[in-house]
Amino acid sequence: MTLWLDALRSDVACALRGLRRSPAVTTTVVIVLGAAIGLNATLFTVIAGVAWRPWGGVTDPGAVIRIYAKDPSGQPNGLSLTDARALAGRATTLLSVGAMRGDSVDIKGIGAARALLITGNLMDLLGLAPTLGRRIVSDDDRPGSPAPVAMLAHTTWVQRFGGDPRIVGSQLWLDDVPFTVIGIAPANFEAAEPAYDIDVFLPAGAFALIKPGADALRLLSDPRACCADVVARLRPGVTRAQAAAELSVMSREWTAMSGLPARGAFVSDTALLSQPGRSNSPQALLTATMLAGGLVLVWLIACANVGNLLLSRTMGRMHEIGTRAALGASRVRLLRLLLTEGAVLGILASSAGIAVAAELPRVLFALVADASTRVQFPFPVAPDVWVLGYVIVLGLLSALVFSLAPAMLATSVASRNAMGRGVEARVHRLRLRSLLLGVQVAVSVTLLLSAGLLVRGAQLGAASFNPGFRVAGIVAVNFLLPERTYDRARATTFFAGLDRGVRSQPDTEFAFASRDPFSLYREGTFVRLPGDANDRLREVLYTDVSPNYLGLLEIPLRAGRTFSERDTGQPAVIVNEAMAQALWPGRDPVGQSFVMRRRGPAGEMVAQEVIGIARNVSVSATALARPMFYRAVAPGTEVLDFIGQDPRASQAPTLLVKGRTASAAGIRALTARIDSRVAVTLTPLADQLNNARASMKWGPIVAAVLGAFALLLATVGMFGVFSYAVQQRTREIGVRMALGAPTAAVVRLVIAGHSRAVLAGVGAGLVGALAASIGLRARLFGLSPLDPLSYATVALLLAACGIAATYVPVRRAARISPVVALRTD
Repeated sequence: MTLWLDALRSDVACALRGLRRSPAVTTTVVIVLGAAIGLNATLFTVIAGVAWRPWGGVTDPGAVIRIYAKDPSGQPNGLSLTDARALAGRATTLLSVGAMRGDSVDIKGIGAARALLITGNLMDLLGLAPTLGRRIVSDDDRPGSPAPVAMLAHTTWVQRFGGDPRIVGSQLWLDDVPFTVIGIAPANFEAAEPAYDIDVFLPAGAFALIKPGADALRLLSDPRACCADVVARLRPGVTRAQAAAELSVMSREWTAMSGLPARGAFVSDTALLSQPGRSNSPQALLTATMLAGGLVLVWLIACANVGNLLLSRTMGRMHEIGTRAALGASRVRLLRLLLTEGAVLGILASSAGIAVAAELPRVLFALVADASTRVQFPFPVAPDVWVLGYVIVLGLLSALVFSLAPAMLATSVASRNAMGRGVEARVHRLRLRSLLLGVQVAVSVTLLLSAGLLVRGAQLGAASFNPGFRVAGIVAVNFLLPERTYDRARATTFFAGLDRGVRSQPDTEFAFASRDPFSLYREGTFVRLPGDANDRLREVLYTDVSPNYLGLLEIPLRAGRTFSERDTGQPAVIVNEAMAQALWPGRDPVGQSFVMRRRGPAGEMVAQEVIGIARNVSVSATALARPMFYRAVAPGTEVLDFIGQDPRASQAPTLLVKGRTASAAGIRALTARIDSRVAVTLTPLADQLNNARASMKWGPIVAAVLGAFALLLATVGMFGVFSYAVQQRTREIGVRMALGAPTAAVVRLVIAGHSRAVLAGVGAGLVGALAASIGLRARLFGLSPLDPLSYATVALLLAACGIAATYVPVRRAARISPVVALRTD
């Protein structure tokens, strides 16, 4: 072992001396390979931080689980706070059970903020120690008499209160209710989903203090008041499978007592991709696979580039290598020395890659973060021991890839020269150099054409994207009601008055809807056909609308009729094409009926009759239309029904206006006459459409950046190859010029040496791009995989980069002096 370590130390010392003698080559290798490794490590870091890593700051996170109920269709769903309390103390597989639920509050002096309502045992369950003060405990969450206490999120404490420790013990006014700040939440608690962008933590029971009334009572006591995020800690020795089995039995028992359909339970750890329904997201998997594939190709280009560079360097050291061989060094000893140099370079490049992975995610999050949010870096994305191990393995693998072939060839050349076979060795050297150059060009062409097709496809998709409804001249108006003073009755009165006020305006068309047309969030319910059992329930979306909604947005009917005033509050609905196909394939749905679950305490099933079929609408060109239906409701009554499901009265209907009243001044004046405390936000649907189109460009932009980086690496590689060709053939060029060869002949000589490799690489790249475009067809939005503009653009780019890469070497060759060249050794 000692001899082996001494030999390794000697090889490393020799490798470092050799690399110090070639600082330009060493620096280039570290930069090129470090950038490629860093990009791959960045993807690994982001995926690990966002999707694979459990919550930060949690004691023994492996024993912490998340619990989900199965909805009637077998999909995961949240539980109610009542469910969580029912589990506590009854589940023999769990030490403790806690829950949390996000909500909106108004903080005096700050404005709108996000609160996380937590059960009193949650922080103890997770083992979270506060930065300052104390944490929320069970005594703060006593049913019926909660304590008005709050913990500030660490980010809020730093950014909004300057990190002042005197804030602990002071009063904080939430929705005009005084709360005492008892502590600062730990900075390393990153429960990425429920606690993202949280400003303040409150005991769950304190919801009754800031939003008193029937809604708060329902949230805190009704098992139907979904949904809270439920977490638990396993007892020692208990597995997740055992906990899931017990919880499934228990969930069926308590849902039966509540009159709800029987449910099972899902159990997962706290990592995002471990959660049911997340790990198999086709869109996420496709995006991650495409990005990972592109980064691997960039890494291969970098390895080929570095391999060519090291081949040039190694061939320049043939005198040294030949001398070592003549002095008795075996081929194995020479290989070990050259591979050690490659390993050292790989470790240096890995160090550079770690530096890139540590900083690049922050830059990326800052670029793509929503400008309206103050949180620019929401996830604990930083290299950890797994990322470090991945980078080291990738660096060593890179060293093997780029240094093995030059080392094998160099040692072979040394032995061949000793046997007088130097010409054959040079032939093999040129073949290897051409092969590496061809690989760079092929991969670059594949990436460039794929990126070009994606960019063109995104442009085509954005230009042709039609949501299926009218956007021109229509303004979406959203209202924020003062939640402390508004209950359902007062909200109903406000919207009834708003309805009358808008109707009185001349030349104005309007409609109400429970959601903005471009909203990504829709109300959902479960439906089945009459006569089907409850286990055949299907989840569909729906929107409550005023009768003129479809006409205002010009959503065409495929069959049947539209709503009339007589349909408000009646069991008459209009389904979209996707729902018609899902429930009545091959049949006419008009006149058919389905059964849906009614909201409210009873939750009974009620029948709905289909009176029409509307065209599918979409808020994204990349999303398929989901089954949904529209219900006609009166603006001042049933349109507010969904507030009973979500206790936040601020979840108010959206007003869509077209005409003279569709102006900020007109809407605000009308609202102020009814209640000046109601805040108004106006957003033209045209602006929302532009935002939807702009969001389609992020993926192609990333692909274009990768393609440009690959092209840059290939250009550098071509420059190095042709420069080395000129250097190695200086004497030959001098002889030709001395014998009267014209400059054009010299230029052809330099270019012809590797032109076949470049052309072969272009051909292979075209084949690869064609294969990739078939896989990307779904994201090309009708664009042909043989789009001539994309291919012509890539051809021009390659030609320009080829000219740039060969210009300096060719110019140098043309200016070689025959006298100086003939004196070259």
